Amino acid sequence: MKAINNLILQGLFSVILGLVLIIWPEQAIHYLMIAIGVFFLLPGIISLLNYLVSDKDARSAFPVEAIGSVLLGIVLLLFPTFFISIIMYLLGILAIIGGGSLIYRLLSARKNRPVSFWYYVLPVLILLVGVLILMNPEQVAANTFVIFGVVCILFGISLLINRNSFRRIQID
Repeated sequence: MKAINNLILQGLFSVILGLVLIIWPEQAIHYLMIAIGVFFLLPGIISLLNYLVSDKDARSAFPVEAIGSVLLGIVLLLFPTFFISIIMYLLGILAIIGGGSLIYRLLSARKNRPVSFWYYVLPVLILLVGVLILMNPEQVAANTFVIFGVVCILFGISLLINRNSFRRIQID
């Protein structure tokens, strides 16, 4: 019975999360960056506190990574939009490099044998997606969250629909 209730809760949570991501994608991205900032900040603070309260004789080297973690966490908390843009620009550049590389390989392969037009479709799409990301990184990021929101809703609905099957298996 407890497993059934967990499936209901997971399904409902997934649907709610999906709706939030679809309705407020820009805010979801913003708060995700803040959450990542907190996840960097808290462990860094804990490491620093552990270092400071430990015996001077038992201390290891100064936790430089903890300072870096705290600083990165603070910067992410203060400037989440800046990091969203950086991530999207990096993804755009990677897509352009990847698509261009695939096209180059196909053009090189043409020297040895004919290459069908259809082999170029995905590399060109990858290249175009990279250009699109670089042209409008914020909108692409928001659309990514909308797509993930739809996936969450479908996952939640699937859990709720399949709940009956799991219950029958458990009863039998």
